[in-house]
Amino acid sequence: KQWYQRRVAITAGSECPSPKQDMPETVDSDRMVTLWITEYMLNTAGYAYQQAGFLQYNLTNADIPDQIPIKMTTTFFKYFVPILYKTYPDKELTLWLIVTKPVTFDVNKAGVSGRAEGTITWLVHDNGTLIPAFTLDAQLDLCVNISVHLGSKSEVYLDLITVEPYIQFKSSNIGNFSVKSLETFLKFSRALIVPFVNALVKNGIPLPSFDYVSFTGFDFNLEDGYIQIHTDIKYVPGTRISAEKEYHPLLADDFECKIKDKNEWANVVADNIIEFFLNEIN
Repeated sequence: KQWYQRRVAITAGSECPSPKQDMPETVDSDRMVTLWITEYMLNTAGYAYQQAGFLQYNLTNADIPDQIPIKMTTTFFKYFVPILYKTYPDKELTLWLIVTKPVTFDVNKAGVSGRAEGTITWLVHDNGTLIPAFTLDAQLDLCVNISVHLGSKSEVYLDLITVEPYIQFKSSNIGNFSVKSLETFLKFSRALIVPFVNALVKNGIPLPSFDYVSFTGFDFNLEDGYIQIHTDIKYVPGTRISAEKEYHPLLADDFECKIKDKNEWANVVADNIIEFFLNEIN
């Protein structure tokens, strides 16, 4: 099977270009330990993932949930990109999604947001070969939740809640066309993007760890430029890595954007797509 892939060499000693934040000198908490997640820390993670070439994905039919009436074929997309179907009728598609710039984050008292920029190349399956049909520039405005796994080995995980996609025409091997209908479709289907992005960043960011010591309990403060995580520690004698683990999300109610269940995403997307087609027909 042919896959599109990009490999990136990271320059030795390269550093995230985002500015660092100054931390306050005092902490208002009764907990034993305060951990800091700064905007710079998140931007460093976005920089490292992108520079290493991890933020890319080949989207195929196998990735679409059964309850969602989307098929990765030129036949399905003929209403949105008629010239694609005219050039390659009844062909399967793969979308090569790649983030071309470091992902950036903004942390403030309202929540955590981010932005990812990249390209979407539409590849047509033709006689066992993937043929590039056209490429779009894409921008995703992200609303992010953060979860913390506490234990003797602790990690911070970024969980994408919602996205707002924007696209522009970049290049084409099948002729020029308007992307307006396609962008409307992507906005209806934007919840589909969430699981794919979360899968790409499924590995956590490690927090400081110590032998025979485990973090336990949790509360936090959201501030401009950083998050304070307040926790306690407990001694775990004779155990370098404890099997105990606590999971603490920064609750979505504390953010401007609200989390949705994955099944709810799928059902909403399905209803929106059906409504879209009914409006087009009428």
